[in-house]
Amino acid sequence: MFLLPDLSMIGYSLNDRIGKIAYNLGHTYIFSGILLFIGWLNHWDFVQQIGLIWIAHIAMDRMIGFGLKYDTFKDTYYIGCECKIIVQRSNSGQDYMVVAAVVCI
Repeated sequence: MFLLPDLSMIGYSLNDRIGKIAYNLGHTYIFSGILLFIGWLNHWDFVQQIGLIWIAHIAMDRMIGFGLKYDTFKDTYYIGCECKIIVQRSNSGQDYMVVAAVVCI
């Protein structure tokens, strides 16, 4: 279920234009948000779960650097992410603290 939005890549088998449109429609927050809202309004737990899974899929794609597509599948709007891990010594000087941060632009 988590990878279901990636089926929109099948549009690329027809041509790049249809593939780009299908992929971008499957990877925008608009439809997944509407689905989540409709499920919430009607107290349909399954529909809410599908909306949340869809949103999580899109967020994961963005986190690893995949964005919406331009003209071909290889041309993507790259969202740059960088993970920084910093090890700091505490004020007492005896303990260490690990700080991890993911920065996306």
